Amino acid sequence: MPCHAGPACEVERVRRDWECPSLGRHPTIGIHRHTSRFKMLSTLLSLTLASPAPVDVDFLKDVYPILEANCIECHGPKKQKGDIRFDMREGLFEGDEDFIPIVPGKPDQSTVIELISLDADDPDLMPKKADKLSDADIATLRTWIEEGAAWEQPPVAEAKADPLALPELSEQQVAARDRALAACAKAGVRVNLIAENHHALEVNLSLSRGDGTDGQVTLLAGLEPMLVWANLAGTKLTDAGLSKLAGFGALRRLNLSGTAVTDAGLASLAKLGELRSLNLYGTRVTDAGLKHLASLPSLERLYLWGTDVTPEAAKVFQASHPAFKVNTGAELVVTEIASGAAINTECPITGKAVSAAFVVLVGDKKVGLCCAKCKAAFEADPGPHLVKLGLKDAGPVNDVCPVSGQPIAAGFTSKAGEDLVGFCCDKCKATFDAAPDKFLETLGLKKEAPELNALCPVSGKAVDAAVTSEYKGRSVAFCCGNCKKAFDADPDSFAEKLGDI
Repeated sequence: MPCHAGPACEVERVRRDWECPSLGRHPTIGIHRHTSRFKMLSTLLSLTLASPAPVDVDFLKDVYPILEANCIECHGPKKQKGDIRFDMREGLFEGDEDFIPIVPGKPDQSTVIELISLDADDPDLMPKKADKLSDADIATLRTWIEEGAAWEQPPVAEAKADPLALPELSEQQVAARDRALAACAKAGVRVNLIAENHHALEVNLSLSRGDGTDGQVTLLAGLEPMLVWANLAGTKLTDAGLSKLAGFGALRRLNLSGTAVTDAGLASLAKLGELRSLNLYGTRVTDAGLKHLASLPSLERLYLWGTDVTPEAAKVFQASHPAFKVNTGAELVVTEIASGAAINTECPITGKAVSAAFVVLVGDKKVGLCCAKCKAAFEADPGPHLVKLGLKDAGPVNDVCPVSGQPIAAGFTSKAGEDLVGFCCDKCKATFDAAPDKFLETLGLKKEAPELNALCPVSGKAVDAAVTSEYKGRSVAFCCGNCKKAFDADPDSFAEKLGDI
């Protein structure tokens, strides 16, 4: 139907937002067709005069990269603004007479061409979050549509292997796991789930209340199918204790720093086919021990600081195993001379005054420690302490997402007290932010201790912080279990006392 509106037609637009999710259908653009087509005709004419349109456009080679770079962020697997996706054919070739994204053979009737051809200052121009498409890109899309808009489904990117993927447990394995966890808890051995959606476990004997003896390793029997990280740093582990880990084929990380293991003990690791990271800092391992590690198929990182492995042997081993990252601590030079001042006056580990006898040279900076034990701890894992000293930017405390178990990705982090926690995606970040306390134990981070009353509301005696109940959003402590029971039976009768204590 001819338009009789005259010049007013150019300014009169009844727009409906293409991306409006509330409409529930593909809305119209609202621009009178004769005006829009005039603009497109002018654009097409200028393109034709400037350069010939490409011929025989290949969808995967020529078209899909344009869609991927400019459209899929808002119209793809993560977001579907306007219920439109440009990563799949469905929905792009259908609609109503006012709105069909792509009409094969008819670019002038394809809404996509209309939207990307608008003036740069037009509010309806697509894409919204990027620069206007180049004339060449627009010409490519037009030619593709003119040739029939053949669609070849882009190849699906291969999913990243789950680093914590483990076989499902049998009933017998579940029972054995539960027995082992009970024994570990009774002995004060800390065993945690690594991520919420996995049954992979980690153990940290370096934090146990015992001495970290070979006997404690025996407590882990039953965790073979699901123990993937083990930290035995600084324990009294010997070769005999290490031999008990020979059957833990799921182990990915093993920290033996500061233990009494020797070359002979490393032979026990030969069957750990999934082992990726091995820390031998401060052990008595020598060049001879490296031969036991040569056949480990998955090993990626090997830490040899403070061992008796010679630099020459380490270089030969690295050259013959290029997939390994062998770290001998060459970049961290240790000195015990008193000359020169350290950049810090307090030990970054204990907070005590530093001693001139214990200095670590990091680049051209001297870092002071208070004792030999702290110096050894700093050398074994300097990263967190360098952050505290301002010598390194703080990064996430984790490399595996505590929610999904997937490797963390850049750009998805949250603060947990003074620590930065990384995630694999925005969804997992939101899950953590909604209930962070749920994941702190998994991350090995302490929850902030709740403020407790000093006196028991039942007896009036000093409280035991380990005996508590929850009452109207606060933690209430008691002097003993009997008082807790009395409170739990009728908390309101003691509520007035809580205001005073």
